Amino acid sequence: MKSFFKNFGNKIKMCFVKMKNCFMKLFSTRVFMKIKEYSIKGFLKTKEYFIKLKNFVKGNKKVQYAICGAGIIAIAIVTITVVRNMHFDSDVMATFDGGQITRVEFREWHTSRGLIERGVNSSIHSQKNRLHEVFFERIAEIEAQAQNFDTHEGYKLYESHMKMSILADYLRRRIRSTAQYNVPAIDIGVILFRNVEYRDRKDPNSDTASIRVRMSDAEIKTIMDEKFQKAEEAIAKLKAGADFDEVAKEFSEEVRTRTSFSDGFIIRGMKFRGMEDQTLFDAAMNLQKGEFTTELVKAPNGYFIVYVYDRMYLTEKNIDKAFKLPDGKLDRRKIERIKNIIESDILTNEMERLRNEEDVVNNIEGANFNNPDYLLFSVGDEKFHVRNLDELQEFIDRARPVVANERIQIPDETRILFAERLFYEKYMSREALRLDVESEKEFQGRWGSYRSTALYTAYLYEKVMGNLEITEEMLRNEYDTHFVPSRERRGETNIPSFASVRDELIRNVSIREREEKRRDWEDAMMTKYNFRIIESSLVQPKPAKIKPPAQPVRR
Repeated sequence: MKSFFKNFGNKIKMCFVKMKNCFMKLFSTRVFMKIKEYSIKGFLKTKEYFIKLKNFVKGNKKVQYAICGAGIIAIAIVTITVVRNMHFDSDVMATFDGGQITRVEFREWHTSRGLIERGVNSSIHSQKNRLHEVFFERIAEIEAQAQNFDTHEGYKLYESHMKMSILADYLRRRIRSTAQYNVPAIDIGVILFRNVEYRDRKDPNSDTASIRVRMSDAEIKTIMDEKFQKAEEAIAKLKAGADFDEVAKEFSEEVRTRTSFSDGFIIRGMKFRGMEDQTLFDAAMNLQKGEFTTELVKAPNGYFIVYVYDRMYLTEKNIDKAFKLPDGKLDRRKIERIKNIIESDILTNEMERLRNEEDVVNNIEGANFNNPDYLLFSVGDEKFHVRNLDELQEFIDRARPVVANERIQIPDETRILFAERLFYEKYMSREALRLDVESEKEFQGRWGSYRSTALYTAYLYEKVMGNLEITEEMLRNEYDTHFVPSRERRGETNIPSFASVRDELIRNVSIREREEKRRDWEDAMMTKYNFRIIESSLVQPKPAKIKPPAQPVRR
């Protein structure tokens, strides 16, 4: 071994000596000497010119003043250019009669609505659209206050339920983000013996195709007996101390591209090998590390021998380091999926606890919506009857279109879902108030933004796009000029009748009419308040880096 390394070192040394000799010959050639000579002459000539220029400037005051002035002008131009391209929080991005929108307000608007930060510096078109949204929200608030819309009894009821919804959502997020847990996780391996009921046979009507036919009970029993015999042989090898992966590779009917039959840690509620059934996980819970089931475990897609590679308890502190890919990197996708399952279970248990408190009553299932005094639910001293649901629904229904002088009726199934949503918001918001969530700065900022959005949305749907009347003539025109031609362009021959698609026509007409009303209102408000966007305040987005196309791989 020593002689090998010695010979190898001598060969490397000889290579370096040969390379050195080659470079020495190259540098000693006539061409190289000429290049060196001209380079030195050029350098000396340039140095001489600079010395002459220095002496000329040194002895001429006017030239010195001219150079200083040119330098000052250049610095001023660069400074002005840089300052003009800089953007400050105090910059005014848009103006209108009675107000303005600054950059810091624009950024806060994005943040309060959970929009991404780079949306502030997105394309020029996107920035203009967002500035229009901010303007319309402010104007809707001004118009609503001028018309006493924000003090309307119906809107006050709507706003109180809106706040209740925000409280419930805030508490839900808080429960998930602050969840503490200690959940058992198991690294499971299995040996699969599939169920058999069907067999592929050649199709007598085709030369290549095959059909699936059900086998007889006797055939099924014969095949399964053979599989059970193999399973007993596999269990015997495992009892004798054989490696599980080697036994699984020999007996399992599952194709694996990896040498290990482990899929990593799983928890209760996760799919395992595509199965939502928790039978295999329940069987593994009774085993310790290195143990296996001595009897076959029956699952929906076959019979299994279950083996436990490892066990651990997942906490909020170690979960980010518990799951790694074969290359050693963290499996972020699996970590997020498991976190979501754990946090959802914790949230579900907390909601169940709040629903089952002594002073909570739920009578929504089987509710009689024809009786205004019917108690839907109660949380503490607050009771919610059918009439309360109708009052809130009446305010919301003002934005619904009137078709042929009749307002569209809401089915009882939809009212049940609405009542269940209100019940959830009620018991969750009560718990949020117990925890004094209202005093938290984060909630106050979120509620402030949602409150202005709620006012804008309610005013827009009731005052601007409300009182929408749809006639039969409008529906017929929609059917003849839009619905039928669009189906014909697709090449459809069996076009549905007018009566069968009436609900779809109502939805399409109402969307179009509302959009037209909204555009007319927006144009009127922009003219009335003299809205203007300051183009120079918009941020020019950085050009996207375009990756060169991948070169094809030669084979």
